[in-house]
Parts: sequence; structure tokens; C-alpha cells
Amino acid sequence: MSMRFSLFCLFAVFALLVSFTLAWVSNPAAGLTFNVYDLAEWTTLHPVVQTENPVLVTSALLRVPWLCTAVILGFSAQRFRWAYATGVIIVAVALLPPIEFVRFSDNINYRQQFGIAVLTLILGLIGVSGVLKRYAVWIIAVAALIGGIASAVGVSRALSLSAGFSISTTIGFGAIAAVIIFAVICVWAIATKIGQHSRPISITSMRQKQV
Repeated sequence: MSMRFSLFCLFAVFALLVSFTLAWVSNPAAGLTFNVYDLAEWTTLHPVVQTENPVLVTSALLRVPWLCTAVILGFSAQRFRWAYATGVIIVAVALLPPIEFVRFSDNINYRQQFGIAVLTLILGLIGVSGVLKRYAVWIIAVAALIGGIASAVGVSRALSLSAGFSISTTIGFGAIAAVIIFAVICVWAIATKIGQHSRPISITSMRQKQV
């Protein structure tokens, strides 16, 4: 992985985290305008989401982008790995359920939050360790693809849930930005990998022509 691509991923992760704080669902009433974190929590209260199979799949879709962001961050690490590890840990901690999880461990929402937080920590730190650096660019591409799809599908389902309550909502800038950023990361990662494979072939062909 080139340093240029690694730095791009770092800036892209920062942009993603900013997009997560912006509105994913907008409504004239401020109380019904949610960022992705609050939107995921709001969907857990909807009767339809509680009867989904699997349960709370809409909420999970809105939490998966955090996981994918941590994976992108971890697998893009080259130098100062401790700083990348710290970033992964911060994202994982942000996904943890409230302390009440200790007393209400049978709460499905809390279980989901805890499970995604643990998975975020494990996958992110595996990336930081560098044990799979040979496949890092492809893993980043897949994580970005999953993150983009989860973001688009999750916010779409959330909008449908709002419509079910006759609440007039529109997709927010945060969701649009996140999908675009994930798409750019995926495309750049694939282009980077294709470029790495085509470069040796072109050099070999040039040498043959010289001979």
C-alpha cells in the first residue's frame, strides 16, 4: 500500500466521522433530525424494527458504517500504529451500550451494540497489527463497499419507518456524504490494486521491446 493511499484513507476516515455527526434524516422539527448514532437508537424503538428477522436489522445497518470506518482506519495504518490503534479503540468505545448493559444483558439492543463494538475493536486492531497487510487494500475496498451499502439501505429503511408514522422526513447531508465517501474509498482502493498488478506487466513489456 502506498503512503499516498494510506494518507487518503486517513483523511477519508476523518470525513466519515464528521458525516456521522451531521443529519442523516432531516425534519423541520429539530427533535426529529437525527445523526446516524441517534437514528440507529431511534429505530430500535420502532415496533416494526423490533419484529424484524433478524431483530433490529435496520439498527444494525446504521451501526455497521462505524465498524467499516474502523476497519478502513486500522488496515490503512503504516506508521504511528499506536495512533491508529487509539482511533480504533475510540470508535469501539463510542459504540458500547450504556453501563446498564451489565444489569440488563438480555436487552437485544444492548447486545447488538456490544457485539458490534467488540467486532469493531477486533477487526480494527487486526488491521493495525499488519498481519494481513498483503490484503489490506482489498479489505479496505470491501469494508468501504459494505459501509456504503449499509448506509444507503439503513437510511432508506429509516425514512420508510418515519413515513409510517406520517412524519415528513428527507435524507440528510450526512448520509449522502457518507455514501459518497465510502464509494470514493472503494473505487480508489480497487484502482490502486489494479495499478499495482498492471505496473510490472508494463515494465516487462518495455524491456522486451528494448531487446
